[in-house]
Amino acid sequence: MKYIFAVLIWFSFISQAFSQSPLVEYNLETARTVNPDSVFYLTLEKEKLTFVPSEIYDYKNLRVLNLSKNKINKLTDSIKLFTKLEKIDLTKNDLDYFPIQFCDMQSLTKIAIARNNIAVIPECIKYIVHLQILDLWDNPIRQLPESLVELKELRVLDLRNILFNVTFQTRWGALLPDVKIYFDPPCNCLD
Repeated sequence: MKYIFAVLIWFSFISQAFSQSPLVEYNLETARTVNPDSVFYLTLEKEKLTFVPSEIYDYKNLRVLNLSKNKINKLTDSIKLFTKLEKIDLTKNDLDYFPIQFCDMQSLTKIAIARNNIAVIPECIKYIVHLQILDLWDNPIRQLPESLVELKELRVLDLRNILFNVTFQTRWGALLPDVKIYFDPPCNCLD
């Protein structure tokens, strides 16, 4: 009986260790060498991409996708095939719009689209119900959608390097009291 109990404890310990281990980060070259179903974290950072390669859609179980520091200027509807995707990083690309496809991706918890040329965040952002972190740093955004207040799990909103006046900052601080909003010092600009 002691032997069975010890084996059960050991098995429980091992299964916990594996379930809490960090995701293995693959690039496209190393991802090709493993079973596509075992790729959960894919990075294509600094690959000089102008579009998302169709090959990545073979990795249906992705939870993290890093496409930062490329030249991507649009996403296709295929991005919605990643039904388990939790984190996407499109920082420092050539996007001039917030990818509307994200509004259909309820599993997203983090969207990083800093250093693009995005001026408008769509009202449909409210459908990304599990969103916790929204990084919009250094985009030419002039206003935020009212629907942001519907994101009950939102905890961090990065709006640094965007000029907002004190009225704007005060208003959004009051609308999102449980969210850590990162602003630069307010500008002396008009509403």
